[in-house]
Amino acid sequence: MEIISVIGMLLTLAGLFVPSLISNHSSRKAEFRKQSAPLLEKLLSEIDAIEGGSSPFRLISDADFYQLLPYAPGRRRKALNKAYASYLDAHSIAITKHWHDENPSDGAIFFPASFILTNPNEVLEKMQFLKTELSR
Repeated sequence: MEIISVIGMLLTLAGLFVPSLISNHSSRKAEFRKQSAPLLEKLLSEIDAIEGGSSPFRLISDADFYQLLPYAPGRRRKALNKAYASYLDAHSIAITKHWHDENPSDGAIFFPASFILTNPNEVLEKMQFLKTELSR
């Protein structure tokens, strides 16, 4: 009889606290998604450009990234920092060539600021970590 009343009391206490914990978690997650959406959009734009054969400029600045960190849960910050470091590394290992060097023309058409990546797979692989973290 005593065990049943203790179990009932524990269930009552759990019923008081569990919903608020779940609500807090989901609201933090929603806020993180809201704040990470612009960064994810920029990253996807870069990925699309690389897959399309061109070399994009780095669109996510350090300031953009550091504005997102306060919205990330403590454990996720470490993973986000690693993913951002991988993103920066992706831009540093990118080997670019001028489009005209790869596709010479007879001189009628010339794109002075058109660059392509010679190692797009390596660059995309390193960018995937940040895409994964921002998509969570």
